[in-house]
Parts: sequence; C-alpha cells; structure tokens
Amino acid sequence: MKKFLLLILVFVSSMGMSIAQDRAVTGKVTDATSGEGIPGANVVIKGTSTGTITDFNGDYKVNVPDGASLQFSYVGYTTMEIAVGSRSVVDAQLALDVTALEEIIVVGYGSQTKKEITSAVVSLDTKDFNKGAVNDPAQLLQGKVPGLSIYNKGGNPNSKSTIRLRGISTVGANTEPLIVVDGVIGASLDNVDPNDIETINVLKDGSAAAIYGSRGSSGVILVTTKKGSRGGGVTASYNGFIAASTILNEISVMTPSQYTAAGGNDLGSATDWQKEVTQTGMQQVHNIAVGGGSGNTTFRISSNFRNVDGVLRKSGFDQVNTRANINHFALNDRLKISSNISLTNRESNFSFNEALRYAALFNPTAPIRFPEAQGGGYFQAILFDNFNPVAILEQNQNVGKRKEINFNTQLDFSVTDDISVTANYSQQFRNEVYGQYYPTTSLFRGFNRTGLASRAVNDNKFTLFEAYGKYAKTFGNVDLVFTAGYSFQEDQSEDFSIELGDFPTDLLGFNALETSYDRVTGKNLINVQSGASPKNQIVAQFARVNLNYDNALFFNASVRREGSTKLGADNQYGIFPAVGVGVDLNRYLSIGSMDLFKFRAGYGVTGSLPGQSGLAQDLVQYNFQGGGSSFLARAANPDLKWEKTTQTNIGLDM
Repeated sequence: MKKFLLLILVFVSSMGMSIAQDRAVTGKVTDATSGEGIPGANVVIKGTSTGTITDFNGDYKVNVPDGASLQFSYVGYTTMEIAVGSRSVVDAQLALDVTALEEIIVVGYGSQTKKEITSAVVSLDTKDFNKGAVNDPAQLLQGKVPGLSIYNKGGNPNSKSTIRLRGISTVGANTEPLIVVDGVIGASLDNVDPNDIETINVLKDGSAAAIYGSRGSSGVILVTTKKGSRGGGVTASYNGFIAASTILNEISVMTPSQYTAAGGNDLGSATDWQKEVTQTGMQQVHNIAVGGGSGNTTFRISSNFRNVDGVLRKSGFDQVNTRANINHFALNDRLKISSNISLTNRESNFSFNEALRYAALFNPTAPIRFPEAQGGGYFQAILFDNFNPVAILEQNQNVGKRKEINFNTQLDFSVTDDISVTANYSQQFRNEVYGQYYPTTSLFRGFNRTGLASRAVNDNKFTLFEAYGKYAKTFGNVDLVFTAGYSFQEDQSEDFSIELGDFPTDLLGFNALETSYDRVTGKNLINVQSGASPKNQIVAQFARVNLNYDNALFFNASVRREGSTKLGADNQYGIFPAVGVGVDLNRYLSIGSMDLFKFRAGYGVTGSLPGQSGLAQDLVQYNFQGGGSSFLARAANPDLKWEKTTQTNIGLDM
C-alpha cells in the first residue's frame, strides 16, 4: 500500500513539474507569398489535441511544454511543423498547397493537369462518390456534378437511370452522355459494378467533347476502374451492405366510406390496394476483391453479388459481376500491356407497372378474392379497363435474362522520351432473353386468347479499334503536346420475337410454345418478328494540340473527321473542331488569398447520328394482297447528313 501511495505521489509531482514547466509561446502565421497574416489557421501541439487558432491578423498564443513541436495548418496551404525549443516567439510562413492543381485529369485520348484544362470538366474519385445503397453506377454522381441530372422515376430496380447533362441538346438518338470505360468508347455502364470504379470525369462542354465527334453532343462521362498497384504485395478486401426501400408517399385515394358516399358500388370489403401490391424492398450486396502486384505485373480481380427487390411486388434482380484487370510492364517500363475483362449475368423479374396504376383506380370495397363458396378465385368486375391489381401480379409472369461480356487490350509504348503510341482493341457482347406468360384465367391479358405467351431475344456485338500517337516536348517556357490518331467502330444487332396463344395448359408457361393451338388452326394470330441491323460503322481521324506557356497561359485545339455508314453517300463525313483558351490571372496579379484564378473560354462542335439504320437507302416493302408484289416505300436520301451542335462555354475557376 505504501509503494502504491508513493507511485501516486511521484506521478502527481511529475505532473506538477510538467505543468510548471509549460510556458506561453506567441507568434504570427503568414502567407509565404504575400506575407499577409492568415486568420483562423490551426496551431496545435504535435501529438495532442491541444491548440488554438489565429486571430484576424494571424497572431496566436498557446502554452507549450518543453521539447514540444507546433503544427500549423490551414485549408489550401501545406501543413508546417516547427520545434519550439527554448523560444517564446515562433512565426510560421505557410506555402500554398498546389497539389490539387497538379492533379492529373483524364480527358479524351490523354490527360492534363487540372490547372491546364480550358473546358468545363468535373473530376470525382471514390472519396467524392455517393455512399450507401448504390446499384447503378450513375447514382455515384447523383447531385455531385452541376448541370448533371440523374433520376430513376418510380425507383424501378430494373430500369436504368436517366442521365441528362445540361438538358437535351440534340433531336437525334444520343440524348444521354457518351460513356467511355477505361478508354473504350461506347462501353456499357451496365457492365460496371459501382464497387469497381476508381474515378469518373465528366466532360461538360463542346470544347472537351468534340474530340469524340458524333457521339459527344450530350457530353461525355469517362470511367476509370480500379487497378492493382506495384510493389504493394497482395491485398484482399470485402465490403457489403443490406438495405431496405419503402414508399415515402402513397397516392391519395378515397377510403371505402368516402367511395360509397360518393355513389360507388359497395362490395362489402375494405382493401388498401396500394399496400397489397407493394412491399419493403430488401437488397443485399457483397463485393470481394483481390489485387496487388510485384515486379512487372499488377492485377485486380473482383466479384460482385447483388440481390435487389423493388417496392413493387415481384420486381427485382439477381446479378453477378466479375472483373479482372491485368497490367504488365516490359522493356524497362517503356511498354505497358493492359487487359481488362468483365462479365455480368443478371436475372430480372420485371413485374407489372400496370398494377400500380390499377391500385389507384380499383374499387376500395372490392375483395382480393371471391369467397371460397364462390370458387375462391380472384375477384374481377367485368368492366372496361378495370383489373384486379393483385391478380395482375400473381397470375402473370414477366421475366428476363441478360448476359454481357466485354474485353479490351491496350498497348502503350514509349518510342522515345518525347514520343509514345497507344493501341486499343475492344469487343463487347450483349445477349438478352425475355419471356411473358398470361394464363387462361387472366382477365388482364390471356383470357381472350386461352393463354398468351411471348418470347424475345436480342443479340448485340460492338467492336472498337483505336490507335494514336503523342508527342510531348518543352521549348523554353512552352510545353507542347500533340496527339493524333485513328478510330474504327462497328455495331451490329439481331433480334427475334414471337407471340402465340391458345394453350392446352398453363403449367409450362412460355416454355412450351410448340403446344400453342394457333399453330394447328393456322389462325392469323401468331405474331412473329425478326430483324438484323446492317453493320453500322464509324471511321474517324482526329488530332489535338495543347500548349502551356509560362504555366499561366493555356491553349488547346482539336479536330475530328468522322464518317458513318448511316449517312447518305454525299454526306458521309463531318468535321468537328474545337478550341479552348485559359489564363491563370493569379500568376500575374499575385492575389495572396488564391492559389488559382483562371479565366477560360471554349468553343466546340459535336454531332449526332440517326438512331435508325438504313434511312439513307431505298426502303422496299412487300404487299401480300393480290398475289403479292414489292414496292418502293421510301427513296434513298444521299444528302442525309450529321446533326451538328455548337457550344460556347465561358468560365472562371477560383
């Protein structure tokens, strides 16, 4: 006990000695460039949370123990650490933190530092993305980029988010921004899991997007996926979440008493139809990733599992996505070989949105089913456009499967210190299969056809090859980067659908089309459609020059010449130029409180292609009546040309 009391006494005495040895230290925190005081700067004793902030003039006062160091920090400046020693006055001069200005931003066919960009570009990485229950990569950007609207009306988990950048700027087919994933133009965002995305850059104006020509009229979104790192060993990670979705507000409808008081037919029940067709939509997501590298090779492999249910009953999907990125460096790092492959398999239940519509219209006094004494089937009033919403969901089937795979291989070779070349080859395959079945008892559909089934198949193949070279050289105060290249794109799709009725049984649904009695009777009730698009090709040549003078004056100009098989023979090629200028005024005005004060202006021309193929060619149709004959329904249009969009953008970055 005496030893314990002695220890306490020694501890308290040492504390008293320590406190007694604290002394006041004063000083001033200033901007290293202008010499002006910095108000509100943090002054903290290293290794503790004890400290103070500077006053309006940048002055401070703090009690500091012997042997301590002070840390000085302020937003936009580099943190500074100073050992106090025996001094009672410690001044600090903080330098501007220009790291953010040196950040490398991916742009079309290359990259630039943030300071050099003369167009409207927004760059986000994992720390900036939306967190939480994100199942669509577009949701990572929702509310993060000025002028970019992302929404999913109704919250249907099977529908893609609608993306609009600065409104609709075209009457053509590409009303949404062009998606570029790891340098692959037109890659599918559906085949990228949100967990695998490292950065997203949004090119908002014409001067930035013109390098992509006909596909950039609605802006461009550049997606870079996560890669392994060299020399970091092998790391494994897991992340996942479980979430629930509920309805915020229901549609206001009459209660049963209000309905009957208004003259409605009282059927003796009280049914909340909106509640009957909706649910708490549960979802769970699991992501496993392994990555790393050593020597000359890096890799990252990830698998993502998603099970998502919507708030509408029988709506949702199960999805598995796997992605692998492999990079290999050779010839003393002069050659880099990158290979990416991604596979997505999704099985969806699309349910029926019509159930929500009829849930707001159906008689609130109607029962879901007839009494058992009357057969117990679904209650249904024989009225025009009036169907039991629960019966719609439970009797009928609306499902689909989607398989998507894409791969690309890219070679980057440094010929000299000033010259490099890049070649990229990519293919993307997408296969979709859909099926619907309406049984003989479904008044919604199928009752008048003694059962109704439909199947549809769509197959799409996309091929891309691009090669470009870059020349970068410094001449005194001028940094020059010149880029030129070639691009080839080809897209082709095939589809087939069939609809039949009159089935002897509902047990097999759409999986027994051969049992349809329509085939035996030869009735004109079979609906069959098939088609294949021609090989739509885009061939382009492009060039761009970037100039940086004195790290303060910036200039870039680009031009793309592009041709498409969708256009008329006399106007297959279009020219898409762009120019941008910028000046960092702070370089010459030396405004102490700013690290960047850049004025920029840009002008660019982008284009748009028709959504439909063959509009420039003759359209011949066949008339089955009168023995059958073909006729010219539409003459060829050799003058069909590009839709062009011009944009001027002026901005001030501070």
